[in-house]
Amino acid sequence: MPVPLFLAQLAQPLSPGVYRSSMEFGSVPLKSFGVVVGESTGAALESAALKGVELGPLHATA
Repeated sequence: MPVPLFLAQLAQPLSPGVYRSSMEFGSVPLKSFGVVVGESTGAALESAALKGVELGPLHATA
């Protein structure tokens, strides 16, 4: 997933929560938005061991 542009402008980690990108990725008819979660939300999702949920870190590029 492409890294959201706002990520490079953050002064601190995202607050707990679930966020979506304003852009859609993929090809029609399978276009969808990117989902970004805060670190603590990601940890809670991982500990819940939900099937089909894939999480990975996002790193801003300069």
